[in-house]
Amino acid sequence: MATTTNQRRRQQQRLGLFWTMVMQAIVIYNEIRRHSRRLPRAPHRNWDSERQMTLTRLFGTSDRICHELLRMKMGSFHRLCDRLRTYGLVDSRSVLVEEQVAIFLNTVGHDQHYQAESFTFFRSSQIVSYCFHRVLHACLRLCRDVVINATIHNSPYEKENVKPWFTYFQVRGRNYFIIYFVKVQYSKVIFLLKVIFFLLKDVVGVIDGTHITTNVPLEEQAKYCNRKQVISQNVLVVCTFDIKFTYVLAS
Repeated sequence: MATTTNQRRRQQQRLGLFWTMVMQAIVIYNEIRRHSRRLPRAPHRNWDSERQMTLTRLFGTSDRICHELLRMKMGSFHRLCDRLRTYGLVDSRSVLVEEQVAIFLNTVGHDQHYQAESFTFFRSSQIVSYCFHRVLHACLRLCRDVVINATIHNSPYEKENVKPWFTYFQVRGRNYFIIYFVKVQYSKVIFLLKVIFFLLKDVVGVIDGTHITTNVPLEEQAKYCNRKQVISQNVLVVCTFDIKFTYVLAS
């Protein structure tokens, strides 16, 4: 009786060991199939090193590259970064001030989207947007001390080497102007020029409007559609005759 019980126990142990080996074989077979169908992974790249190389090429190698990409030379770029630090722009946990300013200047200077800047600087679109707005707010605080509206008393034409306003105007249709000058009496032309000079002698700038294309939500596009059926924003601009903007008003 005891012998029969021992035989049954050995038989059950052998049967359990057999099914355990079968289950292990099935698991190993499935793992092999899953790994054989998996696509090869891309090689690992050190994005921090790639980003540092890009920033070094931007504002650390030559003035030509820095001017072409950031619209200013390396010395001006570093002075701008130091100046913006005094207006509240600080290093974040992973992005230095120089990289933030480079993102801002490259976006504005080349009219780039956040996705393009994300590819260039190896950052996410959220980080690019965050850096852009931080630099923008610092520049807005800076402009209060830098930009001064021109008046009669601080006119830039009192300075040396600044051309007066009438030197920037060109006569269109020169042949027509000569024929008109011959037909009209010389005294009348002189009188007309004197009147023009008298009216414009204290002019400190010119004002004009322009339309700049923009992206707005679909429900608001109707009020941004201009007469050429283009979604744009009307902007009023004032500049001096030495081609410096002194005032911008966006609608």
